[in-house]
Amino acid sequence: MTKFIPPPKEKKKKEKDEESYEDDDTNCNLICSDEYGPETKHSLAQLNEKETSF
Repeated sequence: MTKFIPPPKEKKKKEKDEESYEDDDTNCNLICSDEYGPETKHSLAQLNEKETSF
């Protein structure tokens, strides 16, 4: 594909309420079928679904 590599994750301080809510959500970017190469899977896994605007 385009060999895109997302920037490294930055940890942000959050309140306890937000942390517990975040644990319940599943990042669907971690689910990637075998039709994609390892570079694409790795790049998708690094993207945070909540911070991606559509």
